[in-house]
Amino acid sequence: TDYLDLYMLHSVGPSQSTRIEAWREMIALRRQGQIRHIGVSNFGVTELRQLSAAFPDFPPMTLQSKFNPYHRGRTGNAAAEDFP
Repeated sequence: TDYLDLYMLHSVGPSQSTRIEAWREMIALRRQGQIRHIGVSNFGVTELRQLSAAFPDFPPMTLQSKFNPYHRGRTGNAAAEDFP
């Protein structure tokens, strides 16, 4: 294929403005047809809500959270109900 099925922003980054700019670029790639879905990884509730508020028409389609026997998540991890 000539597109990615899923492209994820893997970190909240150093600032909210950096996250917003990265998401804006990912939306542009989606509009160009180079990406089908965009998502996030390791975002807390606050970061997810900020992103969703800034781009209500382009919320994350996936949320990947770190969880395994040695790391059972952290306080503030976002959950399905945090998606708009």
